[in-house]
Amino acid sequence: MADAESTHDDIVGFHHAPQSPALFCAAPQVGSIPTPNRVDPDVAFEADFFSDKLELGGDDVEFWSFRADNGDKLFPGPLRRARAGQVVHHKLKTSKHTHTLHHHGLEPGPHDDGVGHTSFEVHGNYTYQLRPTNPGTYFYHCHVNTPLHFEMGMYGGFIVDPASGPGSVYGDEATRYDVEAFWAFGGWDVRKHELHQAAGLLGEDAGLNVWEPQYLHINGAFGAAAARSRRVTIDAQTGQTVCLRLLNAGYSVARVTFGGLEARMVGSDGRRLTSSFVVDEWLMSGAERYEALLRPTRPGTYAITVESFHYITGRSLGTVTGNLVVTGPDVTPPPPVEPPVETPEGPVIVAPPPIPEPGLGATPPTAPATGPPVGTPARSAPADHPAAHHPATRPGPPKGKPVTKRKRKKALSRKRAAVLRRRRRAAARRRGR
Repeated sequence: MADAESTHDDIVGFHHAPQSPALFCAAPQVGSIPTPNRVDPDVAFEADFFSDKLELGGDDVEFWSFRADNGDKLFPGPLRRARAGQVVHHKLKTSKHTHTLHHHGLEPGPHDDGVGHTSFEVHGNYTYQLRPTNPGTYFYHCHVNTPLHFEMGMYGGFIVDPASGPGSVYGDEATRYDVEAFWAFGGWDVRKHELHQAAGLLGEDAGLNVWEPQYLHINGAFGAAAARSRRVTIDAQTGQTVCLRLLNAGYSVARVTFGGLEARMVGSDGRRLTSSFVVDEWLMSGAERYEALLRPTRPGTYAITVESFHYITGRSLGTVTGNLVVTGPDVTPPPPVEPPVETPEGPVIVAPPPIPEPGLGATPPTAPATGPPVGTPARSAPADHPAAHHPATRPGPPKGKPVTKRKRKKALSRKRAAVLRRRRRAAARRRGR
């Protein structure tokens, strides 16, 4: 929002007329100050900082994040959402150190952007004011010593719905959905969780440029726990459209594989794609967001995997899996029936190919069918059936030893002799009349 008027000139360097963002460097830190140009909000949240420990690999690993509205200590922080055009207040409540809230991809005024060196860091409380205008998937995070504070867990998802509300990503029928899920995935390097909050800020090498996590997660569920976590698992019915909002919260490339389903990608980084497209897997860079629409038609457990890669060597750092559990009847539309194909020997019915089984995670695979593959005409068919004229329906050689050329010649001679005998008998009967 435009900084048209301010009463904080002597505190943070604001001016009564819009100025260059560089002027905000005059006050790199503030305690607790009122929000410039404050108006009544449509939606208000609190980002209440906390520090806690989580057991990983037998060790207690410290992490930082923001409490949920009910007081739960969550990692990542609680998911926030608003509608396009609404005024949002997001109050940051820090602890003993300085932090900020940067709403990644949104565009407030410089004082509400939460980026160090162009705004200010907060040592106390501050309410960020913003008005999102573009529907899409975003996130918020601390922008103080970002590689460390983000690694420690100070981030959460932020969804901007269209003005009409949830149920459609961009407010139209093409991006409508029935079920929604937000997945933030990344990893922890536990060595960084032993650092001081200002590590690396004085020029020392704290290793913050290296991203080599020992533990990968989806929505804070690490390793195998992600496959059974209620914060990760998606429940849907056959025929429903699932909107999976993806955030790569790691500092490298990750590949998302959609468990044998086709995913229609409709948006990226808070902007609608000019033309949607369908994929079965997708590569995402750090901080990228995508909206993927999935439309399962068969029941089963679809294992959606996220594989992270080393940012320099490209080697795989591991895979973490979340599940889409689909119940209900099979509503797969039947394949189209193709008209008979005309051949010199008559029309041939081309049977549709079999529908392949999707890559279901916990669902047992279907046993292979016995007999000829679908689409192969039967060895025998009614005389009035088009398949009766197909070469494959003609009697073949009997099973057993292969027929030699000599035997085939003798059989042909016997057949010709039999035909001649039948003709002679028929001629004799006609003469006898």
